[in-house]
Amino acid sequence: MTFQPIQNKERAKQLVSFDGMDLGPRLWPTDFDAAIEWKDRAWLLFEVKHGGKAVPLGQRLALERFVRDVWRGGKEAVAAVVEHHVADPSEDVRLADCKVREVFVGGEFFWRTTRRRMTAWELTDAYIRYIQRKAA
Repeated sequence: MTFQPIQNKERAKQLVSFDGMDLGPRLWPTDFDAAIEWKDRAWLLFEVKHGGKAVPLGQRLALERFVRDVWRGGKEAVAAVVEHHVADPSEDVRLADCKVREVFVGGEFFWRTTRRRMTAWELTDAYIRYIQRKAA
């Protein structure tokens, strides 16, 4: 299977509004910027932020709870906050090149930095190799 690029780039830029999704005070939908499900064995979630922008508390909790729930269900899971420094909002941000700021690993259940500075692609590659070694 080969990578399928976005088929309609203009449609992909369209905002999905959460208006009308009234779930009560201080509770509303969130999104993750990327999710990778690896061969029914593992999940890797990415939240992409510009520069040092903080991850809102509700979104951070959603990432943590997703990872915990997947891990407790018997699969591996990692969430990563990555950042980019693309100033022009009309310019694409390449996830693979974003720098990993912190990760939340299933089984550890706390946010930590990586041992060395790495890109989202390097984290993805290392994580998939780890999952493959565990399965062997």
